[in-house]
Amino acid sequence: MGNIQIIADSTCDLPADLKEKYNIVTIPLCIVMEDESYYDGEDITPDQIYLWSDANKLAPKTAAVSYDKALGILEPYMKNGDDILFFGISEQMSTTCNVIRLLANDHDYDKLHVIDSMNLSTGIGLQIL
Repeated sequence: MGNIQIIADSTCDLPADLKEKYNIVTIPLCIVMEDESYYDGEDITPDQIYLWSDANKLAPKTAAVSYDKALGILEPYMKNGDDILFFGISEQMSTTCNVIRLLANDHDYDKLHVIDSMNLSTGIGLQIL
């Protein structure tokens, strides 16, 4: 029998100490700034995003995580038989939740539960905690 694993997309904005304390795993969304795309928290930091936004007077956009990137993060928990609670950015803003559902369907994994937070940023983080 597996464990229960909480996973969220990176827009939950939880600090590292809380993610570590509660064993919360995040899947990085793509941050799109003009013609460049970066994985949130891996290729670019929030400070870099703020600097770019201030310098360019633009807000960056996000893109849903790729299927392969999400699978790479979820697969160890699936192989372990864990129940996975995934909290995603509002489905009105992103297709991230659908990517995760597709992955669960493709792998016939019925222990992956997708929760549309109907929020972004700390609104997701508060729901998780």
